[in-house]
Amino acid sequence: MPTRATTRVLDRVLIANRGEIALRVIRTVRDLGGTSILPYTPEDLMSPAAELADEAYALPEGSGYTDAGAVLALARETGAQAIHPGYGFLSEDDAFAQAVIDAGIAWVGPSPGAMRALGDKMSARATAERAGVAPVPGITGSVTQPATVIAFAAEHGYPVALKRTDGGGGRGITVLTDDDEARSTPAFASASAGGATLILEKFVTAAVGALEGDGVT
Repeated sequence: MPTRATTRVLDRVLIANRGEIALRVIRTVRDLGGTSILPYTPEDLMSPAAELADEAYALPEGSGYTDAGAVLALARETGAQAIHPGYGFLSEDDAFAQAVIDAGIAWVGPSPGAMRALGDKMSARATAERAGVAPVPGITGSVTQPATVIAFAAEHGYPVALKRTDGGGGRGITVLTDDDEARSTPAFASASAGGATLILEKFVTAAVGALEGDGVT
């Protein structure tokens, strides 16, 4: 059961999302006895989410679900006490989360600090290690040379994955299966040209077998 404080926060919840994601949050807010507020773009005017929400408001012309300023302005105008971002869109924007908090509106999601720590692959590995949570074998620092990959693979075996710290959703990952691929991969040049950083991890193809083989339990 929610606490009294939580119930007050959830009285008026703006849902900064659309589609099935918004529908799920709307139903949850309704189950908790709150009022759901939904911003929408013109193409979503007749959507199931807009019809189910207790209140629905059009976003300004030319804006969308990733327009942090427009969403926050609407939250203020409608008296929203909390913003739920769902996932995608603004849910991973730590600056938006901080702006919501600074506006005196409850942010339903990870703290901005946690988002910053875990939104970058290098800092996420370092955070896990400090917390005593063993990630897959890897090198947390920046990897810039094929020799580093080859030395790592000699200890942990192939395949390994070079990951851009600014990547996400499967983007920016290069899987290497032998020393020749490590020497010839364009990943280093591409990352350098784009000002990105690479980290290195054991690529897990069969989770149980791979982790047991590396001594990770």
